[in-house]
Amino acid sequence: MRSKIRLVAVVLSLPLGACASAGGARPSVSSAVELRSLQTRSYEATNSKAVMQALLATMQDEGFRIRRAEPELGLLVAEKDSVARPGMGKKFLRAYVMIATYGALGGDIGHQHSVLEATAQVSESDGNVKVRVGLQLRALDKGGNLVQAHTVGDGAAYQALFARLDKSLFLQKEGL
Repeated sequence: MRSKIRLVAVVLSLPLGACASAGGARPSVSSAVELRSLQTRSYEATNSKAVMQALLATMQDEGFRIRRAEPELGLLVAEKDSVARPGMGKKFLRAYVMIATYGALGGDIGHQHSVLEATAQVSESDGNVKVRVGLQLRALDKGGNLVQAHTVGDGAAYQALFARLDKSLFLQKEGL
């Protein structure tokens, strides 16, 4: 009976182990290029200072804390915190993954603190201003230690951010 339970536990944990090991893989060149195209927009007939100010306003409007701004370099680093309280289904799944991976002393399955970090670079070339925004999501445990980090690859997140930046640039141009 015990051998059957062990066999079932091993069979159920194999796919989870494969998923966990694949998470750390680096993206291929084509996916890195695709990600860069999602992260970058070009603006005509404007200057980098105006775009930097609009980007700062956009980040603050979205609830980001500005951690660092270097206008000379065109660099902006901001972050936004959130606390996720998973439902019972997610708690069960997280507990299962922790027990399968780390044993019975896997850790806390309650609240998870996450930080969304945005790093933006603004540069001028050939009369255009180019903006590249990278988003990274970091999951932290209760002690503030890094549990997991990954680059956001969802095109909708970048589209929404650039749509808000477009609105901010429009409002700035109109003097509103």
